[in-house]
Amino acid sequence: MNAPRLADLVELDDPDFRALFSGSAVKRTGRDRFVRNAITSIGNSGERTLIDAVLRRRDDPSALVRDTARRTLDRLDDD
Repeated sequence: MNAPRLADLVELDDPDFRALFSGSAVKRTGRDRFVRNAITSIGNSGERTLIDAVLRRRDDPSALVRDTARRTLDRLDDD
């Protein structure tokens, strides 16, 4: 994996995450924390073109991901 797009990483569900990182230490992080980190990276980037990817995570099954998406959207709206 070389320079993956943040928008693609945010879209990973659990089976896709496990398949992508099978045999990798990243898998130990878990899908929810990994996606949280990708969403946080979007917020840190200030890249408003990625808002749609974050919007799709507002209803994620994980409370961690949902809360991070909401905070990131607030941050991007303030910029």
